[in-house]
Amino acid sequence: MLLGEPMAIDREVRVLVVEDNPADALRVQDALKGQDLGAFRTTVVGRMGDAVSRIGETDVVLLDLTLPDGSGIEFLDWVRAKSPSIPVVVLSGRRDREAAFDCLQHGAQEGLLKGSVDGSGLARALRCAVERRALEERRDGANRRVRAAEDNLRNMLGAAREGVLVADPQGRALYANPTAGELLGWPAGGRGDLPVNLPLLSPGPSEVERLGPDGVVRTLEVRIARIRWEGAAAVLATIHDLTPRKRAEAERRRLEERARETEWLGALGRLAGGVAHGLNNQLTSVLGDASVMMDGSESPDRLQHLAHRMEEAGWRAMDIVNQLLACAGRQPQNPVNLDLAEAVAEFRAEVKDSLRSGMTLRWEMEQGLPKVRIDRRLLGQALSTMVEFCRDSMSDAGELTVRVHQAAGAGAKRRPVVLSVSDSGPELGSESRKRLFEPFYTTDVLGIGTGLGLAPVYGIARQSGGTVEVDSIHGQGTTLRMLLPGIEEGDAGGAVDDGVAGSAAETSAVAGLPRGDETALVVIRDPALLSSVRRTLQDLGYGVLGFSRAEEAVRLVSAWKGPMGVLVTEAAGPGMEGRVLARVLRRRLTRLPAILLCDPDASEPIAAAPAAGNHVLTGPFDGAKLAVLVRRVIDSIGTRTGSIP
Repeated sequence: MLLGEPMAIDREVRVLVVEDNPADALRVQDALKGQDLGAFRTTVVGRMGDAVSRIGETDVVLLDLTLPDGSGIEFLDWVRAKSPSIPVVVLSGRRDREAAFDCLQHGAQEGLLKGSVDGSGLARALRCAVERRALEERRDGANRRVRAAEDNLRNMLGAAREGVLVADPQGRALYANPTAGELLGWPAGGRGDLPVNLPLLSPGPSEVERLGPDGVVRTLEVRIARIRWEGAAAVLATIHDLTPRKRAEAERRRLEERARETEWLGALGRLAGGVAHGLNNQLTSVLGDASVMMDGSESPDRLQHLAHRMEEAGWRAMDIVNQLLACAGRQPQNPVNLDLAEAVAEFRAEVKDSLRSGMTLRWEMEQGLPKVRIDRRLLGQALSTMVEFCRDSMSDAGELTVRVHQAAGAGAKRRPVVLSVSDSGPELGSESRKRLFEPFYTTDVLGIGTGLGLAPVYGIARQSGGTVEVDSIHGQGTTLRMLLPGIEEGDAGGAVDDGVAGSAAETSAVAGLPRGDETALVVIRDPALLSSVRRTLQDLGYGVLGFSRAEEAVRLVSAWKGPMGVLVTEAAGPGMEGRVLARVLRRRLTRLPAILLCDPDASEPIAAAPAAGNHVLTGPFDGAKLAVLVRRVIDSIGTRTGSIP
């Protein structure tokens, strides 16, 4: 506090006057009486030793520099060392400025000259000294508390498991706790350069990678805050080591992937077992009938009956293959635009006949819905599978509901059209929900099973651009929904047509298969299939040139002079693709048509026959299908294909 500033005068000030001249001491006491700046109670001593003994009873010391037992400078040094809270005002008769400066250097609050200050000035100087020392004490106390808080903060930061780093705006480290030093790879107790990729100026959390001293790359999460550090702008970075969490997440993903692989292998095993069981039944039937036919003792009518049974077993095996392809969403299809309600209504009699006695059928068909694009045969397969699943989830009594409607929501054109099948059976358990679309999984309460279960339904829906949903509520049963995208009138899609439509029964029942005498070039890798196709065409009157390698066929055609009726080869042919082989042979036989044999895979025929003159026959097929297609393909050319003159 400076002279002239207002002071607190609400309490008495105890003044220790250290003056060996009684007259000067009396003048001081008289000057302090009756001052407006409050009451002063003075105590006079003439020796420094007496002043030392009375120092604890005073608020301020008024000191003369010349004492009989010591100098005023010595007393100032003693007060500063032993009682630094007591302010000292020097009242000296010396006019030496250097002496006054020395007093201030040794801790005096004020230096006054005898005879040049009146009572008011003296009172003000003493009051100022007291108030100034009080302010200094409060300031020093505040500083001590700040330092203590800083020490506590450093101790807490030092023990923190998070890295704490303080840097200036230029990125120089001002403070780092041990954890930060460890994460940043600094030596113990030291401080190094900050990583150049440490995002000190980026808002929000950031992740950086740092190579630790142990050679392990650590992932660090850094969060930034603006602070002031030791009076200057700084950046506070908290650093969290994400490496353990990242490792745990990676391990969890690895275990989840292993679990998925285990589940997949289990499902694959069940799939293989189920397929093997189904095919084994059909093969057993075929082999049994073949052994009877080879006995040679059967009548012609009996042999024809056995052959017919073998054919039926073959087509049942084909049904198993189609179900597998449906699971994968790769079944051959001929999608058309359908009114779903009308199409489903065609299967009503079949659905009703499939129910057990005591079960009732509820039929709800909403009219006027957008059309959907799906293969009619696959739609029937999906509906049949859904009905069987819901039927087998119930006991002998229950209600099965088949419904066609449009899903709720805004925009009628964008809402899918839904085919739903519901039962009144028990709620599906958690295990059933998890495995619902696994092949060969069933909730059949009778233990009969439903083949590949719901897996084909999901595959058919996905292949048709839709999906499948399942709801199961206690007391209400289970609802299966196949959601198909609605289409606008005029929409069309590309469908692969092999030109030989119809079921096995239709093709095998053709009376009088078409024959011919043209030459057929057959290039098939599999010896059994090559022999079967060659024998079938030869029985129909065709001349057949058969090869197992494409190169052999190319060499033959390069020297061939006669006409050639048709090329029969595999889409994925021996040595080269079927369409490539056809293109090579047409360099000499310009109009040679080709029949490409494809596996029952929806994607393969589309890729196999984009060029004119190529036709697709999807396997497995019987002699009737082959005969019809060969004759139609040759007749479509109009004239027999010969070599280039």
